[in-house]
Parts: sequence; structure tokens; C-alpha cells
Amino acid sequence: MSTATPSATVACGSLPSPAAGSCSSNAVGYKCEAVNGTPSWPFASVVHNYSTAGTYRAKAIIERSTANPAEGSANINLVSALPSVSNTTVSVNNSNYCTAGPHASITWTYTSPGSPPNSNQAAYEAIINGGGDIDVVPNADVTGLNPSNINPEWRISGTTGTSSGPSSGCNSGNGDANPQTTCQMTWNTAYTAWVRVRNGYGQWSSWTRMGTYVNGTNPPVSVNRWTTPVHAFPATSFTISPANPSVDSPVTFTDTTVFQGGANPRTWLWNFNYPAGPTRPINNPPTASGNTVYTYTAVGTYYPRLTATDDLGQSCYYDLTPPLYLQDPIPQWKEVPPR
Repeated sequence: MSTATPSATVACGSLPSPAAGSCSSNAVGYKCEAVNGTPSWPFASVVHNYSTAGTYRAKAIIERSTANPAEGSANINLVSALPSVSNTTVSVNNSNYCTAGPHASITWTYTSPGSPPNSNQAAYEAIINGGGDIDVVPNADVTGLNPSNINPEWRISGTTGTSSGPSSGCNSGNGDANPQTTCQMTWNTAYTAWVRVRNGYGQWSSWTRMGTYVNGTNPPVSVNRWTTPVHAFPATSFTISPANPSVDSPVTFTDTTVFQGGANPRTWLWNFNYPAGPTRPINNPPTASGNTVYTYTAVGTYYPRLTATDDLGQSCYYDLTPPLYLQDPIPQWKEVPPR
């Protein structure tokens, strides 16, 4: 009995040409030539790895002597693996609390299989959430810019070709809005952040919870939530009198800082010409007021600065604008009778 088989040709390319009594494979498929019985592994049940997404048609043909060939086929629709997010980091900066209030920025690392441009990050959604649903995973069903199962304090979405988050973060100085695309964070409250991303294939990753917290220059901390400061930082300010002082005349510096929290301890650090100085610290206790008087002895432009520190050690500064210009006193004169 002859077991020779004719050559088989498929639209996607040519199959290999194995020697009689053997099997071989190439990128197109697998073929056995003049093999009786069931081929040994891996050709009895083969595994093929597809490198790109798309629709493929797999076909098996069995031929024996002059009998009609038997064949079977199936369509295979392959999609790329989902993109993923890692290194989800929330960053704050204590100095920004002086002007921005409760705030945070979110960054992440994006990964997606496949090839550009479809493997690139095409969209992102980031959420900051607190309150009773702080630990609830956001629903993938996003309607009107908000997940349907939580009420986030902040949400931002957009498109980007980079691997990180938006340059602007949650800033409670913004107004309210609904859906909540502006920041509604507050003091002494725990929050968490979530991110999901979409690739060019239209596939969304799952929501990924924050894993790292960075405050200023402090080392990163591995956490899944963070808490805003107990109360607001000092709103530092002061006034001077007179408004246009002269050399060798006392200048009164009146502290108008608004403090939150306890009445003491508090400190005021005056720098009468920042950064060169001189400086004058005032502590409470024992002194209840941050007011002071200073006399400049030379003509010139000076840059007074006040740094106020509250009961939690939170500091903010205020620079006099425009700076202070000291001039010589106006000469005194008197009328005398002619001789």
C-alpha cells in the first residue's frame, strides 16, 4: 500500500517538505510525509504561538493513498493581551500645601504587548477616592466621567503617547464640578488612587491601586492609601508701616498670618533682606505676637520675608511685593530772615 501524499499548498504560505517517514514544521504549519498511524508528539497535538493579533484560519488535511483527503478547519480570532499598569505613585509636596491646599499627582508605568502604534498608551483614567468607598475597586462601567459604584473626589482622563500620568494633579484650590473633574480633597482625610489605561487595540487594563507614596524629598513609601495633613498650613502675610520708609527710621512689620490648629507653639522668622539677612526669630510661647520693628541704615532695595510655622511644624513664607526701597530722609529746612 502506498502512503505517499501529494504536496499541499495553502494561501498563507508553503508548508515544509519533510522526508518520507518524518514530520517537520515551519512558520506556516506542520506536515508529516509517508507516516503510518498517529504521528508522535508534537505533531499529533500541536501548539502554535501567534506573534500578532488578528483573525487566522487553521486547517488540518489528512491524505492516504488515493482516498479522498479529509480536512477540518476553524477560525481563530486573536486579540492582544491586555495592557497593564505598574509603579502607580502618588506624589505631594509640602511646599505646595501653602498655595494649593490638599493636592496630589499620580504617575504610573504603562506596559502593553504588541507592536507600535497599537501597543502605545492611547488613553488613561485616574481617580482619587476617599470616604466610605475608599477601598472599593472602581467599576469598569464609566458613565458621565464617573464610575457607577463610587463617588471620587477627583477624576481625570485623557490621551497620551507617554507611559506616565498627567502633568497636572488634584488641586483643591479648583472649584467644584459634577462630574468631578476638579479636586475636592480636604484635610485630615485618607485617600487612595486608582489608574487604568487603554492601548491602541481598544483594550482597557483593570483598575490598579496606588502602591507608592512620595512626599517632597522623602524616600518613597509602599502604601495603598495616604492621609492629608491634619489642618491647613499657615496663610502667611504681613504689612509694613510707613509704606515708604526712610533710612534710619523705624519700620513696623505687622504679622497678619492666619493660623489653623492650636494657638501654640508658633514661630515667626523675619528676614529683613532675603536671603542675605539679617534675621530675627520670634517664638510663641513666650511672645504671643509676631510683630516686630526694624531700622534700615542704608539706601537700597530690600526683600523682606516672613516664614510662619504652626503647631504641627508646617511652614509657609510670604515675600513683600513689591520689595522695599529705602531712601534718604527728606532734608529739613527752615526759613530765616535776610540779613
